[in-house]
Amino acid sequence: MKLNASRKIAACFAMLLLAALLALPALAGDCSSVREKYEGKTFALQHNLRFDDDEARWVNFIGAADYLDVGTKVTVTQFKPNEISLTAEVKGMTIKLDLKKATPSCAMILEHLLGPSAPSLKGFSATDLKGIKEGKMVIGMSRRALFIAVGYPPYSYKPPFRADSAVNHDPQSNELTYMKGTWDFVTVKLQNNKVIAIED
Repeated sequence: MKLNASRKIAACFAMLLLAALLALPALAGDCSSVREKYEGKTFALQHNLRFDDDEARWVNFIGAADYLDVGTKVTVTQFKPNEISLTAEVKGMTIKLDLKKATPSCAMILEHLLGPSAPSLKGFSATDLKGIKEGKMVIGMSRRALFIAVGYPPYSYKPPFRADSAVNHDPQSNELTYMKGTWDFVTVKLQNNKVIAIED
């Protein structure tokens, strides 16, 4: 009898663990939990936001043709579980931000992207400001300027049909992997919080 009871407990535990694991992918891309915080409100972009044909991805592909400048005021005009619409006050354009499978969470992606006011650019070097203005990585720019110019590297992103992936669990690492496009990686190497190499 005791053995059967132990087996039942073990089976229940295994089922609960499996259910939790299966729920993880859905939770990663579901933004419903932060909807109230953002929907209908206006924010300032904390980094340049890249987009193609009025569509942006949470990965922030740095090879996308256009971008909204850091500090641009945007209003979250529509909020879906895996997508939000950002309407820029200055240009009057609306960008759809795809948050499907956003990792590690939708909350973190939006915290990095949207803030109450534009980040201060005081104290940045001429190299930093050049990279930020052009929305590009530049040799010699600081880590902070890098994150404003092209955003944070994806926490974890695996391109379709590829075995490798971009993994950046520590944004303070001396090697960061960005995505230029759906399949193209760009590696940034830093030393003493300065960009020393860009490997495309």
